[in-house]
Amino acid sequence: MMFKLAILCFSVAVHAADNNKVSIMTYNVENLFDLQHDVDKNGVDKLDAEFLPKALRESNPKLSALCNKSRSAKDCHNSDWNAEVLDVKLRNTATVIQQVASGKGPDILVLAEVENLNVLQMLNQKLGSASYPTVELMEGPDVRGIDNAVLSRFPLARPSKLHIVQLSGTRPTRGILDVALKINNQVVRILAVHLPSQGNPIQDRQIVLNTLQQLAADTSETAYVILAGDFNITSKENAQTNLLSNLSSDWLISMDFLKQKNFPGTSFFPPETPQYEWSFLDNILFAKSFISERATLRLDVNAFDIKNNTDVQRNQQNRPLRFNASRKTGSSDHWPVYTEFSY
Repeated sequence: MMFKLAILCFSVAVHAADNNKVSIMTYNVENLFDLQHDVDKNGVDKLDAEFLPKALRESNPKLSALCNKSRSAKDCHNSDWNAEVLDVKLRNTATVIQQVASGKGPDILVLAEVENLNVLQMLNQKLGSASYPTVELMEGPDVRGIDNAVLSRFPLARPSKLHIVQLSGTRPTRGILDVALKINNQVVRILAVHLPSQGNPIQDRQIVLNTLQQLAADTSETAYVILAGDFNITSKENAQTNLLSNLSSDWLISMDFLKQKNFPGTSFFPPETPQYEWSFLDNILFAKSFISERATLRLDVNAFDIKNNTDVQRNQQNRPLRFNASRKTGSSDHWPVYTEFSY
């Protein structure tokens, strides 16, 4: 499907009572793993050896051997993802989430890079009284075992679905988590995504974007559709191809509104030239039904924000502070994107 490049020019504002507002945030939590080794539904080992306790790996030759299949065998063999490290990771991640709404967190939270439902429940418990009643994650085919997740204060409108996407090569990618929520007698559909990394060819990211468009085109359930997650489209790639910007003919893209507020991006990856060091990898896209004249759910385009106000998120250069297991510092190499809509 081809998309026309459109110049974003909206003057839509929403002024609703606080109790009519719904907040949503997307956050790539960067390698949130529990302490157990995972296998897929066919019994094939997930490549999670780097995120296991060192004592467990050293006591199990099979797990130790899995390090040789990781991105860095040396780093994997030296790593020690133990209970203390995991507790800090969970605590720091919770701190990032709870900077929203005076400790309550957003009403809808979309996460990327979560290993499984077990560690997601651990994170939810770490939120204490701000924990979520709706917790959704479905295991996909990613070789490392990372998945997308949705947590919400609103109930499900139907059972969630996982859409598997076939890429151009043989390596599988994360599935698209399809969650429908019931909000004030309306159905809001969340498609949680984590597109293939920059190690994959651009056509793989285009395949996932095309799949998202096809899924969202079915409005029999609802016209209120939100795409959220890590799109893995760098500023350089978007400048050269308009891969993300092309979607603005059909979607309201958080990147466009955040640029208007002079945010540099959600992730920082040198050694690109200064023009391209920052990227808006993380985005929330709203269907334009949220700004139509007849909208019963209405996006507040002025509410887009990057939530990066905690010490565990920022280094001395005011860039994302990724989690360091040996030092037990940081949180993620991404910053979360936030906004609100009202009913």
